[in-house]
Amino acid sequence: MKKILLVANRTNSLWFFRKEIIQSLIKKKYQVIIVANEDEYYKYLKRYNIKFHLIKKNINSFNIINLAVLFLKLVQISIKYKPDIVQSYTIVPNLLCPLIKIFHNCKVFCMITGMGYVLSSGNKFLLYFSSILYKISLNFCDHLIFTNKFNREFFIKNNIYSKNSYSLIPASGINKNKYKKKKRKKSKYFNILFIGRLIKSKGIFDLLYIFRGLRIKNKKLTIIGKEDKFSPEGIDISKLIKNEKNIKHIKFSDNLENYYNNSDIFLFPSYSEGMPTVVMEAFSCGLPCYTYKVPGCDDIVVNNITGYKVNIHSKKKMIKIIEKTIKNKKKLNQISKNCIEYSKKFNRDFIVEKVLKLYDESI
Repeated sequence: MKKILLVANRTNSLWFFRKEIIQSLIKKKYQVIIVANEDEYYKYLKRYNIKFHLIKKNINSFNIINLAVLFLKLVQISIKYKPDIVQSYTIVPNLLCPLIKIFHNCKVFCMITGMGYVLSSGNKFLLYFSSILYKISLNFCDHLIFTNKFNREFFIKNNIYSKNSYSLIPASGINKNKYKKKKRKKSKYFNILFIGRLIKSKGIFDLLYIFRGLRIKNKKLTIIGKEDKFSPEGIDISKLIKNEKNIKHIKFSDNLENYYNNSDIFLFPSYSEGMPTVVMEAFSCGLPCYTYKVPGCDDIVVNNITGYKVNIHSKKKMIKIIEKTIKNKKKLNQISKNCIEYSKKFNRDFIVEKVLKLYDESI
């Protein structure tokens, strides 16, 4: 039996974005071993025949002691299970997992889902430090998966990764059977939707500034997402929107497709992305997207075709563009159709097939 070790920051990211890959691996008779921080989605993954090693400390912490403890744990697990393949996601697992090869002979795949906090923090030392660590660690990586062009160019231009063994794959893709255009409910409101983690780098403060500045009658903002307690950027949204009746916060929903289908626009002023799944899902439901021109969003949002984008932090310009473009209903309807057509390339089934092919060809 072939074995694969998956290392991620949290089980929720595996449940939402890697579930189909995990299911396909099990069907192909792989033994799946998971290392991640535990959260409420662990109970869903438990249904599958998976070996779990849950980590209590924040996996994405740069604390030296935490890094050392996590690395020793990964080495112990690798020696115990002897995986044929190790697949890592997010920055710390990507830094540590290639070094497993020093102790156990296996194929290591790293997925660069974005530089996240490292890029958005503006901390030059942290960026320099992580780049040096990446350069050392990725010498042991067998295959690197980039989710957007910016990250690929950043790693190659800065000589962080010099091998030719890499792929450009749009993250996890989307479930086209779930996220599709449906008949919309009648509403007296102009509904604006945001879905994402409640952290500073997702542009939460910009989101609220833009919404409050919009001169639109009966405007309503729905924010879906949880506070990220593991992140140093975590935001308590309840304090920011207290007594604002036209802003609604929902921590979680199993029916995101209903929110996409009953909104007028998707507003996502994130500062940096790997490949934003929520934008792809919005496209698939025919929802025009308004974003910043940043890695990830810049790859897939095309001005006047699938939505609109402005330079990062250009909040006043975003307000003007939203106010101007929503007046042209015919144009928005055409953008909605474009979004649906454009989303076909992000079908999760195709992406799962690509990743599995990489795994199978490596061993």
